[in-house]
Amino acid sequence: GNLNKRNRIQIRSSINFQNSDQYSRSDSYNYQHEFKGTKADTMNRSWSENDNNRKGYRADINAEWMHRFAKEGRTFSLGFSANLNDQDNESTRAGKTLINRRMGDRLEDGSINWNSVSNDQYTDNATKNNSFRLRAALSEQTGRYSRLVLNYVFNMNNSENNRLVYPNKDVIVPDSAYIN
Repeated sequence: GNLNKRNRIQIRSSINFQNSDQYSRSDSYNYQHEFKGTKADTMNRSWSENDNNRKGYRADINAEWMHRFAKEGRTFSLGFSANLNDQDNESTRAGKTLINRRMGDRLEDGSINWNSVSNDQYTDNATKNNSFRLRAALSEQTGRYSRLVLNYVFNMNNSENNRLVYPNKDVIVPDSAYIN
């Protein structure tokens, strides 16, 4: 708002918080019959489970001060803005792919001979972004419909991203959980 006839100040700020959870599960089967003279049918079963959690916040502030001089059309203004953004995303993926290369192969106890591949992992992705901006402007009316403006802007930005990915040792799913 206006401080007086010649000075005005304007301040705007905002803050946002985020917290989201997402879960998904998939199960798929694939059967391939003898192909081009091979003696082996194949059957695959894949299972996966994903759990994602994202938390974070964003804070912004913008401030501007403007001064009108006694001379008509001459102004000076200073502006400042800052932004902070902090996010943390954690995800867990658990899953296996079971492969039977020849459908007729069975173990001595009669169960199917499966080969399994695990793809369990945990990911933690932390991101921080900060920005800072300073602006100074002097304007002068040079004619009825013209104006000269001298502007100076200083920007500083900082971004950090720390991503950790490693096998998830907490998820143990026995092969028997996939076999009906």
